[in-house]
Amino acid sequence: MQNQMTPNGRPIVFGEALFDVLPDDKEVLGGAPLNVAWHLQAFGYNPLVISRVGSDARGSLIRETMQKWGLDTQGLQTDSQHPTGIVTISHEASGPAYRIEPNQAYDHIAFDNTLQNLNSEQCSLLLHGTLALRAYTSHETLSTLREKLNIPVFADVNRRPPWWNSSIAQETLRNATWVKVNEQELQAISEMESFQGNQYQEFATRLVKQYKNIEILFVTLGAQGSFAITQNGETFYEKGVPLPATELDTIGAGDAFTTVAIIGLLERWRIDVILQRANTFAGAICRVHGATTTDRTIYEANSKSWTE
Repeated sequence: MQNQMTPNGRPIVFGEALFDVLPDDKEVLGGAPLNVAWHLQAFGYNPLVISRVGSDARGSLIRETMQKWGLDTQGLQTDSQHPTGIVTISHEASGPAYRIEPNQAYDHIAFDNTLQNLNSEQCSLLLHGTLALRAYTSHETLSTLREKLNIPVFADVNRRPPWWNSSIAQETLRNATWVKVNEQELQAISEMESFQGNQYQEFATRLVKQYKNIEILFVTLGAQGSFAITQNGETFYEKGVPLPATELDTIGAGDAFTTVAIIGLLERWRIDVILQRANTFAGAICRVHGATTTDRTIYEANSKSWTE
C-alpha cells in the first residue's frame, strides 16, 4: 500500500523543547517533538520546529544547540515569564519514568508571525505529540495551525501521567492522518474507549474502525518489534532488533521510530519497509545515552542501508 495524499514540502514539528534530566543528573536536549526534529534534520528533511523556551540559560542552550545542528530556529519562541521545560527521568522495571514540571515555556506557544506566514504549499505534514496540549495556549495554537494548514497530521500519542486525559487523546485521534502509539498507550486508549478483548491487534483494529480518518496506525512493542494496521484492515508485523542487555538506553526509542515512519511516508515506502527501517533506527538509538546523538555516522549508516 502506498499513501496517496503525502505532499511535498518540509515537515512542521510542534510541541515541547526541553531538557531531560537523566538518572546520572546529566541534562540532555529533549522533548519528543524536538527529538524527532533532530533526527529529521540529520537525515536531511529540514523540519521547522514550533516550540517555546524561557529567557534563561537552558533556553539559550537549546537555541544554540539547535543552530549548531542546522535546525531552523525561526519557530522557536522565547518566553520571559515561564522557564524552559525540564523532565526528570528515572529507570523503572517497566521502562523510563518521567516527572514533568507544570507551567513551562512550551505550554505557552503563541500563534505568532512565523505561524501566520506559513502556508500549506511549504509544508509536507504536521507532527505533534500530546504533552504540549495540556495547556490552553499551546492547545489553541496547534488547533489554529492545523486548521490553517490543512495538511496531513502525524500524531505521536505520548501518554505522560498526570498530563493525559480522554479529551486530549480523542481530539488528537480525530484529527490525525497517521498515529503512533506504544503498547501501554494502546492499552490506555482501549480502556478509555471501553474496547473489549485482550490482544493488541484487536485493540488496534477497533481503533482504526472507530477513527476512520486514521490511514495507518503504528504500534511499537518494545523489544518485540512493531506492527501497523491500515484503515482497510491490512496488518503488517516486524520483529524487534536484537539488542545487548547491557548499556541499553531505551529513552527516545519511540521518537526514533516515529522519525523513520515519517520519512517512509514522505518517500512512499511500503509499510513493511517502514517498520523494518524504523525498528532498526530505534535500535541504534537504544545504544546511545539519551534520546538523540551528535554522531552522524549512525544516521549515515541507516540512510545508506535504505538505498542498498
